[in-house]
Amino acid sequence: MFKKVLGLTATGLLAVALTACGGNEAPEETDAPANEEVEQTDEQASDLNTEDLPETIATVNGEDITNEIYQAQIQQFMMVYQMQGLDLEAQDEDGQMTQMIHQQALDSLIADRLLVQAANEQGIEVDEEEVETQLNQVTAQFETEEELNEALEQENITMDELREDITNQLKRLQFEEEIAGDVTVSEEEIRDAYDELVAAHGDEVPEFDEYQPQLEQQIKDERSHERIAAYVDELREEGEVEIYI
Repeated sequence: MFKKVLGLTATGLLAVALTACGGNEAPEETDAPANEEVEQTDEQASDLNTEDLPETIATVNGEDITNEIYQAQIQQFMMVYQMQGLDLEAQDEDGQMTQMIHQQALDSLIADRLLVQAANEQGIEVDEEEVETQLNQVTAQFETEEELNEALEQENITMDELREDITNQLKRLQFEEEIAGDVTVSEEEIRDAYDELVAAHGDEVPEFDEYQPQLEQQIKDERSHERIAAYVDELREEGEVEIYI
């Protein structure tokens, strides 16, 4: 549970959102209830055939990425796509989309390791109170300490490791903000993006004045992601990344 909750973070989630939307394309919606979507995700995850993979999927500057973490990341990516209305069972007959999701999951894990390592090298520090707040949010999901301990044991993780994971992810978020820096968007750029959306989706798009703040933030987020992705590419090129699948 913990590894699944903490596995998909910041850049990974943003990467899914950006690539799934395909820029300005909206995903095809389905009419399945939420509980059916979750069941379908579990069925698809069971068909991933990742159990036969090596225990270590990749190493990033000597740090292992395990098959267990990789599978959890794939499931998270599957869930995000389904929440956006994508029906993999119906729309991925040739398996290409599933392969793409597997690659995205692996790339996001590698990026996570590289960014956390770089953040540590840069001496990024996080507020311990924020760490405790995030930790409490996770542990508060359990009604009793016994349930919490059972979950920790099931996921083969200690409380200290959970705290360290949260600390690393907060470091990464802070470091990503530094990498992205200040992003500015002109009204002309917002208008051009709006016109593209109207051309693609017509009357479904709200009026410009109403949609402008949201669209401006979307453009800023995309540019921030591009800067972070470019930085990760540099880290990956300069580092030692070995992939075993």
